[in-house]
Amino acid sequence: MRYQEIFEAQVIDFNPQVTRQLFDLDLAGSRGALPEKLHKAFRQFLFANKNTTIRLYHGTSMKHDVANQGLLPTSSRRRLSLQSGSGYVYLTYDPMRALSFATMGYPSDKIFVIYAVEVPICDLKPDPDQLKNKRMWSDGHSAIGSSLADSFIYGGGARVRGTIWPYQISVYGYFDRSYHRIEPPVSPAPPPPSRP
Repeated sequence: MRYQEIFEAQVIDFNPQVTRQLFDLDLAGSRGALPEKLHKAFRQFLFANKNTTIRLYHGTSMKHDVANQGLLPTSSRRRLSLQSGSGYVYLTYDPMRALSFATMGYPSDKIFVIYAVEVPICDLKPDPDQLKNKRMWSDGHSAIGSSLADSFIYGGGARVRGTIWPYQISVYGYFDRSYHRIEPPVSPAPPPPSRP
């Protein structure tokens, strides 16, 4: 896919293959070791295209009624990470990273669903918790900023305030705990009505 084809698409998929082609930027493999020139180009792209819709990913349990309710923001009742701030839904550019968060958040589940989420860049906020983790656990990254570009480059994603509605969401795939893509699970047929 060429640069022009990416921008002619209605939605830009921010998966690692596209960011490599778009910016010669390997978000998944950068580990924060980006040349300033690429970091600046990425910041400028996000600012210049703030009304552009991009596709990111969210992994979760199959227990949730996402088709009807959407992706609900973290709350004190639904908090699966001590670091997650209330009122946000967390997204990543990498479907497998979304799966890793789902497996950590639902340790007893055997099947997970990864959703593709379409959201305008202007709705995205940096994920300060992932940036804080990167600063704390990575040598030489104390100068990491707090911008949306830093959140993608160093933290692996971003967050959205409030609910992400069903019309913004599609199923990317179903996966087992071993990260294998599987067929969509079939719900058991309802029992036949009983006779009076």
